[in-house]
This record gives sequence, structure tokens and C-alpha cells, in this order.
Amino acid sequence: MRGIDKGLGSCEICHQIVSFPPRKEEDITAICPRCGHIVHQRVPHSVEESWALVIASIIFYIPANMLPMMHVYSFAGTQSDTIISGVIYFFNHGSYFHSYYNIYSKCNCTYYKSSDFNPSIDIGTKE
Repeated sequence: MRGIDKGLGSCEICHQIVSFPPRKEEDITAICPRCGHIVHQRVPHSVEESWALVIASIIFYIPANMLPMMHVYSFAGTQSDTIISGVIYFFNHGSYFHSYYNIYSKCNCTYYKSSDFNPSIDIGTKE
């Protein structure tokens, strides 16, 4: 059973559990008894924000992978590479660690930015 089915919600500021009146309309709000903040049963405009982020990520995905991001300077000359071609370049020239590091950091940075990953723990304050 979900909290929304029981008419419960959580304050975004103090995390107090708030009960809502029976559903009569789409967007039900209540006032948090602890901090006075307006509590929504559903996050307002969350679907629109999600679609905006998806569209923005699609728009920026292509230039991020097609434009040169890595410049390798060696005695043989200078070479500009995209992330994937740079990984292939390092792998073909025997620098397996750099190749692995580049592909690993590309995948993990993308994952940690897209997820709501936060390595710090929000302990809060004790009152």
C-alpha cells in the first residue's frame, strides 16, 4: 500500500508525515503542522520536468560524443579525439590503464549525474 493511497504525504522541508483530506480534485495540498510549508500530494509539474530533462539529454548527447573532447600530445604530433576514439587510441597504443580509465569515468560520471546519487549522507539536525 502506498502513502498516497492512504492520503499521506511528506513535507519537503522537515519530512513530517501529513494527512490529506479525501480526494476531490487532482492537486491536493495541505499545510505542514510543524513548519507551515505547503505540502503537495504529488510533486507539481514532475512529468513536464522529466520530459524536459529527457529532451535536453537527447539534444546534448550527440555533440558530447561527436565533438573532440580529448587532445593527445605526443612526439609524433597532436591528435584530437572524441571519448570513444580516444579510448580506442589508448588501447591500440598499449596504454590499457588510460583506456580503461576513460571509458570507466565516462560511464560512471553519466550514471552518477543522471541518478540521484549523493555520496554524502544527509543526517539532518537533532532537535
